[in-house]
Amino acid sequence: MSKKFLSFMAAVCLMGAFTACDDEDNANDLNALSRTYEGKSIELKMGEVTLPNSGKSVVLNAAAADKAQLTLNNILPENSSLTLDASLASTGDTYTFNGEGTTTDGTVTVNGTVKEGLLSLSFQRKVTHPVVSTWQLAPGAAAVTAEIATGMPQIDAMAPMVGPLLGNLIAQKVSTVTLTLAESGIFGVAWQKIDATEPVSINQYTEMFSIQYCVKEGAYYLCIDKNYVEVLGQVLTQFAGDKMAELGIDFQQILALFTDLGGYYGLALNMEVTDNQVLFTADKSLLLPVINALYPLISQKVPEAYQPLVNQLMQMLPNAQALNLGLRFVK
Repeated sequence: MSKKFLSFMAAVCLMGAFTACDDEDNANDLNALSRTYEGKSIELKMGEVTLPNSGKSVVLNAAAADKAQLTLNNILPENSSLTLDASLASTGDTYTFNGEGTTTDGTVTVNGTVKEGLLSLSFQRKVTHPVVSTWQLAPGAAAVTAEIATGMPQIDAMAPMVGPLLGNLIAQKVSTVTLTLAESGIFGVAWQKIDATEPVSINQYTEMFSIQYCVKEGAYYLCIDKNYVEVLGQVLTQFAGDKMAELGIDFQQILALFTDLGGYYGLALNMEVTDNQVLFTADKSLLLPVINALYPLISQKVPEAYQPLVNQLMQMLPNAQALNLGLRFVK
C-alpha cells in the first residue's frame, strides 16, 4: 500500500473526526438552548413596551440548527399557552428567532434573541375580529340598553325607562366618547365633557401598561396584566382603604368580577357586532356586585324625580329574573 494512499486515508479519518466533533458540539449547543426561560432569564416586549415577566415563561425547543418551537405561557391574554414554529439562526454566541402563530382572535408574530442564557422576545398581536375599529358612543338615549325583569308588573312596566334615562344622563355630561379597539389588541378610550374644548384620553396609559382586549368564544374581555393588578391592589389598600371600607368594598370583591386568563385578569362582556355598531352587555352576575358597591355614589347623581324609581329597582334587582345593561357604540 503506497504512502500516498495511507496519507489520504488518514486525512479522511481526521476530517470525519472533526465533523463528528462539530456535530456533537452543535447537538450540545441546541440541548443547552432548549429549555424554559422565566424570571430573570427572559425579557418581554409587546412592540416597544416592556412587560413585567413575573408569572410568564417561554419554552424553547430547538429541533435543529435552523428551526425551533416556542411555547408562550401567560404572555397572551387570548391564549394562556400558545405553541408556534420559528426559524432559528446563530451568529457567534447569539441565536435569533422569528415566528408566527394563530391565536383565538387573530395572529401573533414573535422575534428575538438568546444570548448568554437570556431570552429577549418581542411580540405583536394582530386581532382580526370585526370589533377592531374606532367607535363612538351612540348619541343620547340610544347609548344605553337595559333589560330588567323582576316579575313585578308595576316595576317591569317602568323598566324600559332605565336605558334612555342613563343614556340621557351620560349625554348631559359628555359630548363624545371614543372607544379605540386597535388591531394591535390595545384598548383605548377618550371622552369630551360638555363644557370642555379638548377631549380627555387614557390611551397613552393603556399603551404604556399594555391594557389589552381580546375576543374568546364570542365574548369581549378587557385584559389587565396580573402584575399591574397586584400593584393596583396595594395602592388602593394603602391610599383608599378607609374609603373602600366605608363603602363596604374590599379588593377581593373587585377581583371576583374578573376572569382568570392565565397571565391576565379579564373583565368579560357579551358582545354583538354588526357592520356599523357594537353592543357590549353586562349581565346580572357582573352588574349586581358593581351596582351594590356604587349605589351610594350613583344615588347622589340621580335627579330627584327619578329617585323613587331607582330606589324601587335597587330593592328588586337581587331577585330579578333578567338584568342586562349595555353600551352601544357606532361608527
